[in-house]
Amino acid sequence: MAFELDLEGGAEVLKVLAAGAIADLTQQIADAAGEGATVEMSTTDRARGSVSVPAEAQAKDGVLTRAASAAGLEVTLRPPRQRKSRSRKSKSRKGAAGDAASDS
Repeated sequence: MAFELDLEGGAEVLKVLAAGAIADLTQQIADAAGEGATVEMSTTDRARGSVSVPAEAQAKDGVLTRAASAAGLEVTLRPPRQRKSRSRKSKSRKGAAGDAASDS
């Protein structure tokens, strides 16, 4: 028995068939987060839901974290991003070869 990947079928599942469940879960989280929670739904290569809460409510009470956990989502801290170190350009120094020529 051979397995053949159906890319169009997979895309349909992610875009269409799962969209209702994602919208329901997103709304459940927003309702649990309380006043000020907003929902944004979008579709790219898959259905996507986003919940936003006022920063003060999250910072003070963790309303979004609690709502997501209550809905059964695993909430973890994101590791800090590695910042690319910038090389500092050395400033040009006066007094090198250029000053000798201007003294004459």
